[in-house]
Amino acid sequence: MKIKFLLLFMLLTIHNATYSLSDRLAFYWEHLKKPLQVGSITPSSQKTGEAIASYLLKHDGSKEILEVGVGPGSGITDFLVANLQQNDKLTFVEINPSFAAILRDKYGHIPNITIIEGDILTFNPEKKFDYIISSLPLTTLPKEFIEQYFEHLESLIRPYGIISYIQYMGVSLRMFLSSLFRSKSLKTKMRIIERFKNKWLLESTRVFRNMPPTWVHHLQVA
Repeated sequence: MKIKFLLLFMLLTIHNATYSLSDRLAFYWEHLKKPLQVGSITPSSQKTGEAIASYLLKHDGSKEILEVGVGPGSGITDFLVANLQQNDKLTFVEINPSFAAILRDKYGHIPNITIIEGDILTFNPEKKFDYIISSLPLTTLPKEFIEQYFEHLESLIRPYGIISYIQYMGVSLRMFLSSLFRSKSLKTKMRIIERFKNKWLLESTRVFRNMPPTWVHHLQVA
């Protein structure tokens, strides 16, 4: 039943992925094996990529960019790569070994792209980033991780840098259903996310051409 459900989503989201069928199958297979680590059931669309990179595109001069939770590459990743300037540096951090291998095959030949296989919480480079793009489906992850994650992103961003992340629109419905069943876990996670968002919020936009539709939040960390 679960496999049939995933196959249906694959058919519904062909427009979402700009990578090959084999990469897309790898995405769904890893979701089946590690649903908590690969929390999203579909890759993000190119429209989401355009929205999440909107501030980055306005930047004059060279920039350091970090994408977290890259998966095997999505519409977000492809958009970032397509818009890289000569002196830009793009770093991917991906914890899933299968996805990291796909990223190395696809992007490892590009000189200004660095691929890190590992946990973002243990990623401590000497440099800071101008832009951080987060593709992690945060509400599927443990609340302890979410709190540490946001604190760590603050330590990685340069002053007045931009952190942009996605949040699926269905979360509010899940919140309502959770309240009916007295589930505190999701509400606790959302409080952590909202606290960080409200601290630095610059702008929020909606992307309907994504499965599921998503919010893109841009935060400027002073």
